[in-house]
Amino acid sequence: MRCTARAAVRGRASDLHPGLWALTVLASACLPSPSLPSHDAGQDISAPPAPPTPPAVIDLSVVDEDGVAHAQDETPLRPVLVLRLTGPMEGDPEPLMLLRGEVDGALIEDLASAPLRVATRARVLDACIERFASGAQIRPSAALEPGERYLLALAAWAGEDNPLGVPFGADLRAAEHGGGARVDGSWPADGTEGVPGVIPLLAVRFDEIVRGAPAGVRLVDESGSAVPTRRALTSCLELGWPEGDCVSLEPIDPLWPGRPHRIEVTEEVLDRGGAPVGPVVFQFRTGTGAFLSPSLNAPACALDETLWRGDVPEGVPPEESPALGCLFVDDRSLELRLTATGPLRYRLEGSAGSTRAVAARGDAALTLRHLAPDTAQDLWLDAVDLAGHTLRLPVHAQTTEALDAVYVMEVRADPLGAEPRQEYVEVLNAGTTTVDLGGYSLSDAGDRPGDVLPSPSPLGPSERALLVADGFDPTDGYGAPIPAGARLIRLGTSLGSGGLSNSGEPVYLRDALGRRLSGAPARPTAGAGICLVRVVEDGRRMDDDAFAFQGSCTPGTGRLAR
Repeated sequence: MRCTARAAVRGRASDLHPGLWALTVLASACLPSPSLPSHDAGQDISAPPAPPTPPAVIDLSVVDEDGVAHAQDETPLRPVLVLRLTGPMEGDPEPLMLLRGEVDGALIEDLASAPLRVATRARVLDACIERFASGAQIRPSAALEPGERYLLALAAWAGEDNPLGVPFGADLRAAEHGGGARVDGSWPADGTEGVPGVIPLLAVRFDEIVRGAPAGVRLVDESGSAVPTRRALTSCLELGWPEGDCVSLEPIDPLWPGRPHRIEVTEEVLDRGGAPVGPVVFQFRTGTGAFLSPSLNAPACALDETLWRGDVPEGVPPEESPALGCLFVDDRSLELRLTATGPLRYRLEGSAGSTRAVAARGDAALTLRHLAPDTAQDLWLDAVDLAGHTLRLPVHAQTTEALDAVYVMEVRADPLGAEPRQEYVEVLNAGTTTVDLGGYSLSDAGDRPGDVLPSPSPLGPSERALLVADGFDPTDGYGAPIPAGARLIRLGTSLGSGGLSNSGEPVYLRDALGRRLSGAPARPTAGAGICLVRVVEDGRRMDDDAFAFQGSCTPGTGRLAR
């Protein structure tokens, strides 16, 4: 039976509770069941009844909607968590809850007695709870985030006449992959205005496989009536999205001008575990006049990028032709950054390969990798608008000569110690010869040269160095210890412009000629003492997928991911 009622699992704010309670974290699928009292035939019924026994946890099951069991560290994004007890689960406020994050001392203390503090309430997910004679099951109202940590908690006040007494908890981790599909985007995007009435393609992307599509995806008008369309499963890659399951919709008749419409993903669409992915709605409004195709406008280019001007008309000096984008080229890759006044789908292709992107708001970065050094690249860019019109422009580039293999490997922007003094950026010489880093620069902005490394600063093959501020103390005693003898290269009063921001800013490493060798993306820090670490072998990459947060920093000792 599916759970349809939504019960808000919340507590009430309170002052601090005295004492610290031990939270039992479930490490296996099943705990031994306590022995229950039995009634002997010769028992004196005139004796006073035994006090009620507190409920005890028997086991926790993590299943999907199809009833398939999953490990706690591979929890589906839409799980059904079934907790079995030796007695009924009562209590006010609701003692069973699912919380974001992991267990800590403050949470253990708060779960010992009601009401809950405001900080704990903020961690509790909205969920649906169904109770039965000896336990309960809980379903979160919204999908969990892949890879994130959660805690199923049963507060100490759970129980009918005799409470549990000690809170119970089970650590969960939502599956990074394979935990269930989510709706990842639409074409046109939610909130788009001025959509042409004659639109050849509408589409929705799911980031994993789904069941019930395309039947469970539909286009409706402002009255809620279905608009006739031809629906089909289609290639996400062909549309410009990453791999997944995509549904295309082609309206049979022109859409009414100046009217709101919406693409609906209904509860008919199920993820791989049988849970509904919807309902999800994407709204857009058709225009009232002639549709104008978006125009390309070059964004502000970084120091190591060049303006891309497309096809320069004959007789027009290149510097007078309008700039259309920013082009970055190194010895292995090129990236074309584009900004447009409206939605476009891009395709960049040539003899060395192709790449695509859906730019729902007009902005995109198209990257081609695995190119040969010092090689001409002749490509074509296609930009397709909502009406299906295609703008085709040539792109000419030349990869650089082979560059030094010096890479950014680890960034500590939020140290446990003093900020910004104890921040560092770790670099690795992945080449086979010693490189002098003197004249290299480290910057936290694409349009600034940043801090110049002192000369000489030789770095041997496979050797690492920490780029740090002048006041960096390798023996401060906070966080991961700096190994004795680790290379420290001091750059000034702080890294970047007053230190590396905890809210996220990029890092650029350039050689003495100003050519970008490596870097790291702008990612908000995940907490004090947690490092952003490279997880791909290609040290030139500085996109989000090339890095991940690692709880234990490894200054001067990490290894290149394989």
